[in-house]
Amino acid sequence: MTMAICALSGNIADLGMVPIDKARILFQPISEGVSVSGGSVILPKPLSVTTDAHGDFSVNIVTGVYEVAPISVGASVQPIVVTVPAVASANLAALIGAASPPELSLAEQAAFDSVQASIVSVGAAADALTSEQGAATSAGSAEADRLLAQAARVGAVDAQTGSEAARDDAVDACDQIEGNSVWYLADDADSVTLGVGDQVIVAEASGPYPSVTLAFLT
Repeated sequence: MTMAICALSGNIADLGMVPIDKARILFQPISEGVSVSGGSVILPKPLSVTTDAHGDFSVNIVTGVYEVAPISVGASVQPIVVTVPAVASANLAALIGAASPPELSLAEQAAFDSVQASIVSVGAAADALTSEQGAATSAGSAEADRLLAQAARVGAVDAQTGSEAARDDAVDACDQIEGNSVWYLADDADSVTLGVGDQVIVAEASGPYPSVTLAFLT
């Protein structure tokens, strides 16, 4: 049975450390298992390796996903996630570089820029719609104010018309008075009567009033 084993080589400098002798590097598996030929499955196990005087190392390791970090005294480097491929050999620096997001091609960048522009366009359209709704609300308020002002003007005209009608009635009354005999009568000390022609206008009985009779003839 052939297992999925990869001959992995590298240098501790790939992990951001100064190349030193006898530094230990830990490969901590984070994948669940690896399929191998024949249908068998093996579980990657934690594995450590020691560097040489130049900081180089090599190790046969089961295919899978690992967190890789130096574990020497004084090391303070964050673990790096590395996928060990199902190939005969690989280099740690190349695997770390492969973990970085690939650069976009010109076509992909153009498509990305187009999507971003569409997002900006949608935002601008939403802002324009909000402004339009605000303008419509303001226009509605202005129309309501105009209708109120118009109603006030109509009320003022009606009041003026009523005032003019009252003035006309007063003029008519004066004309009637001027065209008829007007008399003021006080028969006794307790009553008074004012009339136009043969029509009584005012009759009061809450005296005392002076007993006097006045007549005005036109």
